[in-house]
Amino acid sequence: MILRELTRADLPEVRALWARCEGLGDGPGDSAAALESFLARNPGLSPIALDGDTLVGVALCGHDGRRGFLYRVAVAPSHRRRGIARALSARAFDGLRAAGIARGMMFLLADNAEAQAFWQSVGAKRRDTLELWSVEL
Repeated sequence: MILRELTRADLPEVRALWARCEGLGDGPGDSAAALESFLARNPGLSPIALDGDTLVGVALCGHDGRRGFLYRVAVAPSHRRRGIARALSARAFDGLRAAGIARGMMFLLADNAEAQAFWQSVGAKRRDTLELWSVEL
């Protein structure tokens, strides 16, 4: 398994992987143009995992200067339970620490039990005192 930085050229494969992964959802920020802008604002923070030439995992990560955010961690169903999600998130967190960010937050769909179990297994805690709200702009 090879980990490297997500690039603009990888976006079609990343979006195809997301489409194959249940529990991720899709939103207005997931267009190719929006993702290219995100990567330009957050260089070096979003790793991908490759098995040979095949993209099998990705972590979309960024920060606002105060808190880090993992928006999506996805692993191809055929490659799960091999430590790929753990390696991707660790690399993303390392990048956040290097940028001086002390806390990482994850966005999960409320009904994604598999993602909740994964994050609990790596020490993340659900924040019952916070709610996520959004506004379409």
